[in-house]
Amino acid sequence: MPEFAWVEFANALRGFVRSDVLGSAQAFEALELLADLPFELHPTRELAAPALGIAIDLGLTAYDAAYLALARALDAPLITFDADFAGLYDRLELLA
Repeated sequence: MPEFAWVEFANALRGFVRSDVLGSAQAFEALELLADLPFELHPTRELAAPALGIAIDLGLTAYDAAYLALARALDAPLITFDADFAGLYDRLELLA
């Protein structure tokens, strides 16, 4: 997982708070629960150049492209809810 994913988690939780799906306390609790998961973090510096190339070639944001670049580099599945990735990677697992 790219290091910046923590900020993306925080941003998603902020969206849930703004839309009244979660209260602030619940959002902080959710972030703590995420922190307990065994994620392997990867420095974004190493992902920047491949992510830029993917973003330009495929029309993704550089943030989204970083996930794809990491999945490719690790020869790992990319598991996402984001339909923007459909058809872009043979090891994609698109969650509904």
